[in-house]
Amino acid sequence: MKRTIYLPDDIAERLNKYLIDHPNETLSSVVQEALEKKLAPKDVSKLLSFAGIVQNASCNAADNAEDRDAIASER
Repeated sequence: MKRTIYLPDDIAERLNKYLIDHPNETLSSVVQEALEKKLAPKDVSKLLSFAGIVQNASCNAADNAEDRDAIASER
């Protein structure tokens, strides 16, 4: 597929410098890599596994757990 895109001058300059500094890459390869990252489905599995680490919390998050320490210190 061919597309015509507009790049602001500052991005175009950085892109040109990048391509000069990385002669093994092409405009097409840079755009493809950027689009792959931008359009890739988000992998939330690591976040979900991290969230499941807490097995025995002293209170439920629905009980304003973030305020628990502040309330305890006021007593």
